[in-house]
Amino acid sequence: MNGKKKIVYKQDLEDRDLRSKIQKEDLTESEREEILADIHLVEAALAADSRIISCDEKARALFGRIAARIGQIRGVAWVNPEHRDETPLNWLENGAPTDTERLLGRRNAAE
Repeated sequence: MNGKKKIVYKQDLEDRDLRSKIQKEDLTESEREEILADIHLVEAALAADSRIISCDEKARALFGRIAARIGQIRGVAWVNPEHRDETPLNWLENGAPTDTERLLGRRNAAE
């Protein structure tokens, strides 16, 4: 991937505003630590194309839970490649559209 210039390197993706909002959320200390351990995924998605491909369901659920109150992460699409019903290969082949059902801000609204 690197040889084909498919990897884009970005510096300093830390989003202090996002991290500040997370600190103000009504979360247990354990939940806050888990979110902050995976915040780099969301920060990278926000700096790139608002898409995450990850098998971490716990992180997705936590980010989905706070997305209703933190607007900047509502539009991040998260796909778990282990879930066949999410059709990850078809999704990628079709350009990884930000379908409503894949958005962090919509996941918990439907559940």
